[in-house]
Amino acid sequence: MIKLMKKNGQVLLILILLMTAGLAIGITIISRSLSDISTSSKVEQSNRAFSAAEAAVEKALRNDFSPVNFSDPGGLSVNATLIDSGPLPGPNKPFFYDDQQSKEKIIHVWLCDPATLTICYTGFLNVYWGNSLTDLPALALTVISQSGSNYISDKYYFDGDPSRVSSNNFTPASCGGSFTLGTKTYQCKMRVPQTGSFPLGSKVLRGRFLYNSSAQPLAFEPEPGKSLPQQARRFTGVGVAGDTQRSVELFKQDKIVPFFFDYAIFSAGEITK
Repeated sequence: MIKLMKKNGQVLLILILLMTAGLAIGITIISRSLSDISTSSKVEQSNRAFSAAEAAVEKALRNDFSPVNFSDPGGLSVNATLIDSGPLPGPNKPFFYDDQQSKEKIIHVWLCDPATLTICYTGFLNVYWGNSLTDLPALALTVISQSGSNYISDKYYFDGDPSRVSSNNFTPASCGGSFTLGTKTYQCKMRVPQTGSFPLGSKVLRGRFLYNSSAQPLAFEPEPGKSLPQQARRFTGVGVAGDTQRSVELFKQDKIVPFFFDYAIFSAGEITK
C-alpha cells in the first residue's frame, strides 16, 4: 500500500513538471507571436506614415498645401501635415543649402533674382561646409558674371586637408574649428572672394564637393546687412499612422541650370569635326 502511494506521488510530480514545461513553451510561443504581430503592425504603420508624408510633399510641389487624410481598409487613420519654410533665404539670413550634398553634386546659388536676373547681390559670402574631419570634402566654386555681352568666370578651390593641398594646389581652407552658423556646426569656413567683393554683374555661383564619400552640409552667409535673392523652399511632410510618425524633407530650387552645362564644351564659333 505504501509503495503504491509513493508511485502515485511520483506520477503526480512528473505530470506537474510536464504541465509546467508545456505552459512555459506555450507562453513563449504566444509571446513571440504577439511580438511578431506588434512588429508587423508597426512596420505597416511606418510604411503608411512614410507614404502619407511623401504624398504631402508631392502635393506641395503642385502648390497644394492641404493636409493629407485617409483611412486604410482596416480602419487605421492616416494623416500628414506639411511644414513650409517659405522662400529661402530670408532677409539678411544665411542660405542653408541641401544637407545631403554628395560628392560631385552641383551646387547652384543665384546671386541675382532668378525671376529677372537684374537685382543682384554685391559683396562677399562666408561659405560653411563639412561635418567630419575624417571625410572632409574640398570645395570648388565658380562665379559667373556678365560684363557687357561677355560672360566671365572666376574660380575658387578650397581644401582643408594639408596632405591633399600639397598636390592639388588648392587654397588651404580654415577647417577643424567647429564653426557655428545658426543651430548648425561646420568644420570649414572660407570667405569668397577672399578679398574685395564679387565682380559687378555676378549672376550665379556654381560648385561641387570633391573627395568626400558621404553627404555633407553646406551654407552661405551674406555680408552683414545684405541679403541673397530668395531662390528655394524647404518642405517637410510629417505623416502619422497609429502610433508611428515619419517625415520626408525636400529641398526645392527653381530655375536651375542643368549639371551637364558644367562639363560642356563651348566655342565662340562653329566646331568642325
